Amino acid sequence: NVGRHFGTTIVHTFTDEPAAMYTDPPRQLTWTDDLAGEFRRRAGYDLHAWLPALFDPARDGEPPALTRARVDFHDVWSRLLVERYLDPIRRWCRQNGLRSSGHFGGEDTPRGNVRHGFGHLLRALRGLDTPGLDTIWRQIMPDGRSHVFVKAVSSVARQKGEPEVLTESFA
Repeated sequence: NVGRHFGTTIVHTFTDEPAAMYTDPPRQLTWTDDLAGEFRRRAGYDLHAWLPALFDPARDGEPPALTRARVDFHDVWSRLLVERYLDPIRRWCRQNGLRSSGHFGGEDTPRGNVRHGFGHLLRALRGLDTPGLDTIWRQIMPDGRSHVFVKAVSSVARQKGEPEVLTESFA
């Protein structure tokens, strides 16, 4: 019904807080049927040996190899999210005269990046034509939360040479 307006009146799609939701990290891990194989292919070692430890909270002084497995897990997962979710949306948008845009839930804190299952915030933002963020009251009050996450969106736009960013503001 609205296709004739694509690229003129309607210029963006908007994905609002896509997530492979964790309900209680690290007790749950984002997973796909082929994740173990993709992990071996991309990280170069077997993920299965690390699975019991990945369910424990990260802690200071843990073995460096375990920390590396945690980092590699989130790296592989976030790459898969871009390749299998964001890239297909972006391709469809471009084929239809649109730009993909949106923001991710929990983007304002590193723990939120993990909890909402998109992993690497900058990588996920690069998967959108127009990177965005959510700025709601608790995030923008001067005495409130960290404001560093806002810079991530403008940094990604600059890295990609994109002239626009987007915000879903004030709830």
